[in-house]
Amino acid sequence: MRSIPFIVAAALAGTSLAADASEDNLHRDPYFDPGGAVRFNYGWLDYGPTSRLQLELLRADLDAGTGPFSFSAQ
Repeated sequence: MRSIPFIVAAALAGTSLAADASEDNLHRDPYFDPGGAVRFNYGWLDYGPTSRLQLELLRADLDAGTGPFSFSAQ
C-alpha cells in the first residue's frame, strides 16, 4: 500500500513530460541522419571449391525531419 503514492506521482509526472515533449516537437531544428551497414561473409570449405568472400548485407538508413514532420527509411 505504500507504493501507490509513488505510482500515482510517476503517472502524473509522465503525463506532464509527454505534454512538454509534444510542445518542444514544434520548435525542433532540422536534422538529417544517414546511416547503414555492410556485412561480408567468408566461407571456407576444405572439401570443395566454394571458398570466397560474399556480400551478405547491404543496408542504407535515412532519418530526417524538421518541426513536427519526420521521415525514416531503410
